[in-house]
Amino acid sequence: MRNNIIRAYIKVGEKSDILGVITLIKKTVMLVAILLTCNKSMASEVDWKFFMSTAVTESTNGILTDDGVFPTQNASRFSKLGVSAYTMIDDHLDAIVNLVFKQSNLYNKIYNPVDYGVVSYHLTNNLSTLRFGVLRVPVWLISDNLEVGILHPWIRPPMEVYSLNPFSSLNMVSFDNSFNLGQGKLKIDTYAGGGASEVYLRGNVTAQTSEDVRLYGATLSYELEKLFLRASYNRASVAIEADIPTSTVVPSTGGAQYMRVFTPMKWDLGWTNFTSLGLKTELGRFILWAEYASEKSERVINIKSAAYATLGYQIINNKLSVHFTHSKELEADHSLHQAYKYTVVGSVKGKQYTNTLGINYFLNNYTSLKIDVSESRFYDGGFDFSDYYPAQASGNNFPVPGENGVPDKANLYSASIDVSF
Repeated sequence: MRNNIIRAYIKVGEKSDILGVITLIKKTVMLVAILLTCNKSMASEVDWKFFMSTAVTESTNGILTDDGVFPTQNASRFSKLGVSAYTMIDDHLDAIVNLVFKQSNLYNKIYNPVDYGVVSYHLTNNLSTLRFGVLRVPVWLISDNLEVGILHPWIRPPMEVYSLNPFSSLNMVSFDNSFNLGQGKLKIDTYAGGGASEVYLRGNVTAQTSEDVRLYGATLSYELEKLFLRASYNRASVAIEADIPTSTVVPSTGGAQYMRVFTPMKWDLGWTNFTSLGLKTELGRFILWAEYASEKSERVINIKSAAYATLGYQIINNKLSVHFTHSKELEADHSLHQAYKYTVVGSVKGKQYTNTLGINYFLNNYTSLKIDVSESRFYDGGFDFSDYYPAQASGNNFPVPGENGVPDKANLYSASIDVSF
């Protein structure tokens, strides 16, 4: 009976127009939740998994960096708690819900814990799959498990790269095909969707889209034993609104003082193209991860690109690893023109790079300890408004790193415990 209901549900989507399909997708999470929690006959077949990351970060000066770290010890935005529930409905259908609870600075909105909620239909050849629901945008090497800290080497992913594509999950339909190629497997994944989304502006500072996002794209990946390659492209229409930190002059008995205030602003980026190329592999005791990403829009963001490389070495039966990551913005050309009262943001440029040394130790298959030490430097004039907002210096509405006592670097010290079972 339940299988007939699911198939009827899919047929409705096939007959609907685009708006109908989007509405259908929005209902998928509810459907998946019902499948996983309300059907007693399936209760024993649900596979539950839990994961958690507890991270503390300290910086050396009063700045905001990509992950919003302040110069005191903080549980950063990379502290999170998650639960995943998966079930096979029959030989062709399965469903999964992933909930993540974490810090969010989404202005005037309620944080949505649904990381993804997907119904998948596997064709009889077992090489093709149709998915619909709240899906992760499959761009990064670790898109599918970005929130599960134990599965990647860093406490915070290289934000010069991972802050480029602002989306994590959207209401989407995807169809992928896998092909045997030599000793490996080639996979082509096409997807489309949209809806409202939480957008990352600067690390833990987030905003809500002012209009529904429209997105389509494709991902090509190849997997061979310990080698994984991925190339991704997607195109989206993006418009956002948020309260942006700016400065204003406040009269006082000692003269003019500068105070940081939040100014409501809106940006319409138009159609924006996101591209990424990445690989990860293991060569004996060495591990190598590398990725390049670019973002280019019709308005606001002319071009922005970045890349990182992580080289690690594993010892003690791969329980202990030491890794070094160099992450760098390669291009940063923004033209922000937004006037609000007497505050104008315009022609903001600048780049940054970060070097990180990390140590990971696996206590067992379910628990890892991480320590990261990193230094971010800012170069090539100005600063990147979306990545860096330095501490207020008197006489500067937007202080420039390296001038008037404003530091041109930041050191970050981080530690975390990651658990998954």
